Amino acid sequence: MMLNSTLHAVSILLDPAGDMHTTGRLIGDTYERTCMQQLAQGLKAELEKKGHTVLLSRLPGEQVTQKEKAQLANQCTVDIVLRLQAYHGTNVTPQLYIFYYDTQQMHATRTTPHVLSYQKAHTLHHEQSKGYAQAFYAQLQQEQYARFLSVHEPIGIPCVALKGIVPPAISLECGLQRPSDWQYLTQPLTEVVDTCLNDLSI
Repeated sequence: MMLNSTLHAVSILLDPAGDMHTTGRLIGDTYERTCMQQLAQGLKAELEKKGHTVLLSRLPGEQVTQKEKAQLANQCTVDIVLRLQAYHGTNVTPQLYIFYYDTQQMHATRTTPHVLSYQKAHTLHHEQSKGYAQAFYAQLQQEQYARFLSVHEPIGIPCVALKGIVPPAISLECGLQRPSDWQYLTQPLTEVVDTCLNDLSI
């Protein structure tokens, strides 16, 4: 069963890499921080048109720690957190890697979020995070997105940027040949986020 995206609002926290003191990796003549802030703002505008409530983890000029980002996500009880990262790629077509938090020792826990420490909070919805990552990947394999980007199979790693976050969370890392290439990601990511969150939230 599909829900109309305008009838099913989902709270999304977009977490662009970098902050006031952290520029991130160099991409052409600019930095990861700038590219991902622009992508986050573009995604926010498009997702809000589809009826979603979207928050940003930071605004330009702000300094925010990982713990503060996790607290924001947890206190606002968002449905999903999307970390946005980038590096300078050599391919003409932007590359997209999808990560979820995982270690070889990790196992799902049923403990309530009220008693989870920062060190374990991200384990609560591990399976949901993995499910979202796989759903994003499957959706982006469709032919209409192939001309925009090349997507790699989801990988579970101990991703520091997802640590301490109770809601389901995944990291999207883009390989950009030019700083402006983030624009090629806005439409496919908007459509995939909208479709997957509606499908998996019912």
